Amino acid sequence: MSKKNHNPQNTVIEFPNMNEISIICEAAPLVIVDHNVFRLYPEIFHKNNHLIIHGEKEKDSSRLFSILKRLSELGLNRNDVLLSVGGGVTTDIGGFAASIFHRGIKSAYIPTTVTAITDASQGGKTAINNSGIKNVCGSYYFPDSIYINFNFLDTLSSSEIEDGITETVKHAVLSGSVFFTKLENFIFSKEWSDITTGNLLPSESAGFNEIAVDSYTYKQEIVAIDPFENGIRKILNLGHTVGHALETQSEMKLPHSRAVASGLIIELFILEKIFSADYSHFTEPLFKFFKNLNSVSLDNLLYEIALKDKKAVNKKIMISCPSFTDSANYTVECDKELFFDSVVRYNKKLKTKNI
Repeated sequence: MSKKNHNPQNTVIEFPNMNEISIICEAAPLVIVDHNVFRLYPEIFHKNNHLIIHGEKEKDSSRLFSILKRLSELGLNRNDVLLSVGGGVTTDIGGFAASIFHRGIKSAYIPTTVTAITDASQGGKTAINNSGIKNVCGSYYFPDSIYINFNFLDTLSSSEIEDGITETVKHAVLSGSVFFTKLENFIFSKEWSDITTGNLLPSESAGFNEIAVDSYTYKQEIVAIDPFENGIRKILNLGHTVGHALETQSEMKLPHSRAVASGLIIELFILEKIFSADYSHFTEPLFKFFKNLNSVSLDNLLYEIALKDKKAVNKKIMISCPSFTDSANYTVECDKELFFDSVVRYNKKLKTKNI
């Protein structure tokens, strides 16, 4: 792997128009593209240089090796670029393939969802799922380029837009009151309401674009300090221990953003108990922010899955500790009783909200 791909500050972010996006895709020797993006934007992929990914179910070793086989057939070398176009699934598997082929070739992303723009394409994490465990095989490999065009968001459904804001909400919680208040004001604004009801395109919303840039900028700042998650970067996992367990429990049928939304609230409840604190100034708005929350089963399988999470230590579930907890560490242990007490509390609150 080249030293360049160990440094997040070497990643270049550009904002090409759609014509330029088409040229970028045509110039790439191989494009890994999400099936929905391929269907919605056929004019971009007129050259036969693409492999199509059909969602989370294909983020596995079988699909990874089919990509590696295609790279070998094309004779790509370390100076060639593997381009990934789509949401987090596409950038995860495409980035992973780039990181291990020839021990590292160039990688570039065109994120096309809210989550991909604000979170998944940022930070250099690549991964596939294995043996039913989310993101258990992967690498840290920073792309050479990220090409952002907000027009891709205009073809997303309202629920995809609403679910996609989850990682931005997480970043706002972690960053403190200024960003959180700004996001809260935006989500309760007419502008956000118009976006989620289809009366305003995301690409035409100055407020939305500003929030998105604030979100990925916050993540970039954390990653620049701690690229490989040895310290402060661990806080970015808030919501993901429970969230990934929920995804796995659903056999990947529950959308990632929706799972993390539930996980974010449940983990804040866990932290409240551990630190004898009150985080209702976060949790109360979150129940209003997230429109598509699901109740959580009290099945023991959920806890067993969480124990297999890659962040677990000595068979103990670890929960991220944001700076507002005043913890000396970036993670804290959570036992089984507290885990399920927090799930019960979440379900009760969700039921009250929906009455």
